[in-house]
Amino acid sequence: MTTARDIALFIDPFSYHFLHDRLFDATFGTGGGDNMFAPWLYLRDWFTRRGVSVHTADSLLEGKVDPKLYKGLAAVQKSFKRVFTFTDAQSLSPFLSAPLKSDLFCLPSPLDSVREDLWGRQNRKFLVMVNNNRLPTIKLNELYTERMRAIEFFAHTHDIELYGNAWDGPSHLMSIGWMPGTAQKVIHKTREYWQRVRPVPALVAARKVCKGSIPSKLEALSQYKFSICFENVKLNGWITEKIFDCFAAGNIPVYLGPPDIEKHIAPECFIDMRRFANYEELRQYLKSLSAQEIERYRENGRDFLSSTKFTPFTKLTFTERLARIVEEETGAQL
Repeated sequence: MTTARDIALFIDPFSYHFLHDRLFDATFGTGGGDNMFAPWLYLRDWFTRRGVSVHTADSLLEGKVDPKLYKGLAAVQKSFKRVFTFTDAQSLSPFLSAPLKSDLFCLPSPLDSVREDLWGRQNRKFLVMVNNNRLPTIKLNELYTERMRAIEFFAHTHDIELYGNAWDGPSHLMSIGWMPGTAQKVIHKTREYWQRVRPVPALVAARKVCKGSIPSKLEALSQYKFSICFENVKLNGWITEKIFDCFAAGNIPVYLGPPDIEKHIAPECFIDMRRFANYEELRQYLKSLSAQEIERYRENGRDFLSSTKFTPFTKLTFTERLARIVEEETGAQL
């Protein structure tokens, strides 16, 4: 009979930075003081207490895991009984080399509830964005460049403050982590030189409103009424911690992300960027909201975090679902 001590769980992290079990290192994954890796720490501790060892997948595959595996997911399913993804197979189809059958997981939130010490703050400033200076090499459905447009517009109207890393140089290009470090530095230095010759308007605007890095994202959000809260990519079901961070801090997110967002979060909880033809129209709407209307949005976000609609996004639900799968596949009782 299979027991818990006969089982090992291997997780392929979302970036090569978190291989070698760094995904479960509380000191490595503090996420700007807000412990963004809490779901993975919770999962590891839950299974470890029951005798199941948990590691990142490179421990199993001798470092040959490539987190950029979407193209090969169809081949992966030939070797595994189940494939789980954080968006549906239809949304992933442009990135795949062959059809995929997968089950949907919700990305687990590090948060469990509202941060009462932050939610109740008064005398807030107007608008904030909290993001690092990055751009993707894959352009399909990405929202990094849309963030840049938002920063450029609101910087010119003097309505926004920006927090994050690396805004004093060229945008960090994603998906070149496979290159040798020297090659990455050469690319960065070359782009740095050309941007001195031909400055990027959005970056010039961003530097004028950037306040630098922060020890806590939630702390920063709690100082503002609204935030530009765009996901990295538009994919069905792809809802990350970003919108929940806003709810927890009493901040109203101007949100852009999955096309099916209203299936998961009621539209009364956030300001849907898709409603506006341009940023001037959005600006006028934000400026027109009364104190009562602002408070209604905040209360709706607060109520969501205490509702059953939030349950699929909790780390407990994520861990218990994975535990059921392990039990079904092994026959062990955890």
